[in-house]
Amino acid sequence: MQRHYFPQLGRIDWECTWTGRIAFTPDHTLRLFEPAPGILAASGYNGRGVTTGTVVGKGFAHYLANGDDGLLPLPIRIPKPIRAKPLWSSSYEGGFTLYHTGQCLRVLI
Repeated sequence: MQRHYFPQLGRIDWECTWTGRIAFTPDHTLRLFEPAPGILAASGYNGRGVTTGTVVGKGFAHYLANGDDGLLPLPIRIPKPIRAKPLWSSSYEGGFTLYHTGQCLRVLI
C-alpha cells in the first residue's frame, strides 16, 4: 500500500506500526466513565474518534481542572456490560475486514 500511494519513498523499514480494533456500542453512542475519582475513560467512539476525541478531551480537562462536568458532551455513566458482546464484536470486525480487503484489492489490482 505504501508503494502504491508513495512510490517516491522507495523501500522503507517501518520502526513502528499502529493497530487497533473496531468497536461500536449497540446504540452508537459514546460512553464516558469515571471508574474512580479523577480517573476518566471514554469508549465507543464508533468510528468518530478524531473529532469526538478532541471534544471529549477538552471536556475531560475542564472537568478535572474545575470539577464541573458542564462541558462534557454526554453525562458520565456507570459501566454496564454489553449483551452478546462476542457476536457484536466478531460481526463488526469481520465486516470491516472484508471492506478493507476489498479496498486493498481495488488499489493493488
